[in-house]
Amino acid sequence: RCIGGKVAGAAPGMFDSPYGVAHWGGYFFVSDSGNNRVQVFDRGTLGYAYEISNKGPSGVDIQSPAGVTTTSQGVVIAEYSRDSLSVVHPACGALLRHSLQYPERMAGVAPFCGPVGCIARHGRLAVTDSCNHRVRVFQETGELLFDFGHKGEGPGEFNSPEGVAIAEDGSMVVCDRQNNRIQVFDCAGVYLRTVGVGVLDSPLAVVVDAQGRLYVCDCGNDSVKVFTSQGEVLYDSSGEYDFVQPAGIALDENGILYVCSDHSVHIF
Repeated sequence: RCIGGKVAGAAPGMFDSPYGVAHWGGYFFVSDSGNNRVQVFDRGTLGYAYEISNKGPSGVDIQSPAGVTTTSQGVVIAEYSRDSLSVVHPACGALLRHSLQYPERMAGVAPFCGPVGCIARHGRLAVTDSCNHRVRVFQETGELLFDFGHKGEGPGEFNSPEGVAIAEDGSMVVCDRQNNRIQVFDCAGVYLRTVGVGVLDSPLAVVVDAQGRLYVCDCGNDSVKVFTSQGEVLYDSSGEYDFVQPAGIALDENGILYVCSDHSVHIF
C-alpha cells in the first residue's frame, strides 16, 4: 500500500519530501518537510485526517519538519530550519509545550543546530543535533539528561547524524550519515559497535524491532536494508522495491512497516 505519489504535491494526502513517520493510537503522522506541515492519517483506512500547520485546525506554524515521534507528553516534531522542537496534541495538533521548543531558554542547555531525528522510548527522548554532530537525550518531560558525540570519523564520533532509534534494552542506534555507517551506543551514550561500513551510503533513518534487528533507510543506495544487531545483512530491498532516497522509517506494534521514499509513504 502507498499514499502520496511520484511527484511532489501540496493537496491533502500528497507530499513534498516526507522525512519522518510515527504512530499514536489509530493514527500515523508524517512530516511533510517541503510543505512545512505534518499530515495525520487513519492507520486502518490510510485516509487523511488533518494536518498540523498554520493552515490546519490548530494553526500551529511548522517549519521544515524532519523527525517526528510520539511521547507521553504529545507528538514531538523536530523543526530543522528553526533549530527547535515542538510538542503538539496528537488528537488535534494544538501546541502543548514550549519548554523543548527553544532549548537556549533553558538554563545551562546549549541550543540545537539542525535537529533531525527523534525517538521516544522508556521515558526518554533522543534527538540528533545534526549540525552540532551530537545526540541529545532528554526525559520525555523535557529535562536534558546528557549529550554524546562530536564531529569526527572515529568510534563514537559523528558527521551529520540523522536518524536515531532506541532498542528494547535501552541502547541507542544512530545513523552517522556522512560517515556512511550506523553506530550503536548503550543507554548512557557509551560506544558499543559500528554497523554497515562498506555497505551503507548516507543512511538517514533507522528503527529496531523486538528481535533487535535494524531496519535502515539507505538513502544513497535507494534501498532499505535489514541487519542483525551485530551488523550482518539479512535483507536488501534493491531489485524488489523501487525506493527513491528513502528518508523515514517506523515499525508499529503490529509489525507494520512505514517507509518515506521520494514523495510517498509505503506501508508493508
